[in-house]
Amino acid sequence: MGLNPSVDGWTNFLNLELKRLRLTTSINYGMFAEVEGVKVQCDLSNPLQWDAVHNWTFNITLIRPSIFLLRDHITLFSDCGADWTSAPANYRTWVPFIYSLNISLVDFNLFLNVNDGNIISSAAELNENSYIAFRGAKMSAKAVVPSDKISAIEHSIQFEVQCPAITMTIHSPLWNTLSVSLDQQDVGQLHKMELAGSYTYPSDVSRNNIETLDMHVSASYVSVVFYGFLLRHFFNVRNNYFGDHIQFVTLEEYQREAKLPNKTNIGASKRPPSNVLDITLAVEVSKGAMILPSHLYEASEGLRMHFDRLQADVRFMDYYMGM
Repeated sequence: MGLNPSVDGWTNFLNLELKRLRLTTSINYGMFAEVEGVKVQCDLSNPLQWDAVHNWTFNITLIRPSIFLLRDHITLFSDCGADWTSAPANYRTWVPFIYSLNISLVDFNLFLNVNDGNIISSAAELNENSYIAFRGAKMSAKAVVPSDKISAIEHSIQFEVQCPAITMTIHSPLWNTLSVSLDQQDVGQLHKMELAGSYTYPSDVSRNNIETLDMHVSASYVSVVFYGFLLRHFFNVRNNYFGDHIQFVTLEEYQREAKLPNKTNIGASKRPPSNVLDITLAVEVSKGAMILPSHLYEASEGLRMHFDRLQADVRFMDYYMGM
């Protein structure tokens, strides 16, 4: 902590290192992530002029994290970002800030839950849930959260993600046929994945407001073993994270609501008021291969398609999807 200012202002730094960290949230009072080691470096320096733009940088490194991500976690993190940028405006004391987050994942595992209807009793229990899991040796992400405009009508967060290689895996619980019949759980690989995008959201919450998530993804040397059940898993990812079942329900809640009379859309009553989310996704793949197996659970025989370049544009909202 700087007690004497320099030409650039007061220098304040924070270095933090944690071992064997376990993260839980109030979303389900269960484990969100388990990490062997965390290194945090923060640059909290202040300029000489008290109301000049403050640029604060956070460098976070997670070593061997296992992350069980739900859509409610994404909402929680976006609400945290909104809390940073929506303090009561006082023109006499307001100070502009720009927060830069640099996150590095080393030997990571990311689990996306693909349970039907987003029925989840324990999100981190591998023997109870179905997942599409992504693992890799390294992933780096950068996000800029601006709070440099007083009483802004809307906010925009810019982010970038880079990863040299990712393996996609299907994980099924013990009672599922796939856990014993699937010949190989690794169904996809890609190299040099780059994602750039922005997330724009208004300051208040209303069903008349629209949040925009714009993403551009590029990857090379992509190969996917496209089983029939994989298409259903992808649609469950869409429904559980961006569609009709973004708020999970436990098995007891699902069974209780299913017994109610005139219940046509289970889980709809739990959904809190929120803005409409408009997602646009542009994907570009070079040097790809898609394998369509002839058998249900193994890919020794099938149709193999190669392509030099594949481009796809996808847009979906709560009530619309187009490709």
